[in-house]
Amino acid sequence: MTRLNITLGADPEFFIRDRDTGITVPVCGLLGGTKGAPVQHGLYGLQEDNVMCEYNIPAGADVMRFARYVVEGRQACLDALAAKFPRKYEADMTPSRVFTLDQLSHPQAQTFGCSPDYDAHQLGQPNRRIAPDELLEPRGGWRFSGGHIHIGFRESQKFDVPAYVAAQFADVFISLHCLRWDVQGMRRKFYGSAGRYRPTPYGIEYRTMSNAWTAQAGIAEQVGMYAQSLGYFLCRSKAEVKRAWSEIPWQDVKRAIENEDKDLATSLISYTNSLGMS
Repeated sequence: MTRLNITLGADPEFFIRDRDTGITVPVCGLLGGTKGAPVQHGLYGLQEDNVMCEYNIPAGADVMRFARYVVEGRQACLDALAAKFPRKYEADMTPSRVFTLDQLSHPQAQTFGCSPDYDAHQLGQPNRRIAPDELLEPRGGWRFSGGHIHIGFRESQKFDVPAYVAAQFADVFISLHCLRWDVQGMRRKFYGSAGRYRPTPYGIEYRTMSNAWTAQAGIAEQVGMYAQSLGYFLCRSKAEVKRAWSEIPWQDVKRAIENEDKDLATSLISYTNSLGMS
């Protein structure tokens, strides 16, 4: 039996909070590192992304190691901060936060990712760019922490599944199962829409999920198993994948995720299991 090479990676984000005041603060200028030049801390690449901490974990095939890396990577960020500011900051794992306008005065707080992402439910068309003004509200401005999942499956595919199709199936294999606890608040409106992804040479970067799944190793392991199952499914025969894709009510999948409708998600999971997708 041929062993499938399904790899898992992630680049989670999180906010930080001042231990003394309990106030969530921008990480701008505190951690260091950028997307182009992350700070290496052991196995993990650390960086500042807008007002959030972000870290990259090594990709691999082992689900338990994936979950451990997710938790240890966050701790690496906190350790790096503690080396500069002892006992000053802790993690704030909320996916959506409002920062005051004063907090957002740093140029980095107005800098958003330059690479577009794509909508799987629109056949891979680019998602509309969110303008910073859209995130403003009377108290300040919204910022959001994601838990992007990188799934590698290209090496083991029997045929070339389009990236947008893979991302649609990620909605089914990952997001539907996670709605019971992935309550994103305002992030869902702006960055948590169904089928949000970027294509990669090895597979896809699935971007719909918030950082909620990264908070605990047990939940991260569950998510890793969902993502691994997706990879295995995408390596089935062309006939199996095409049949499942044609029989799934994709508008219902999209509605369940974007309305965070847990009952509809449960119904859809039962239906897709009946198609032999589990």
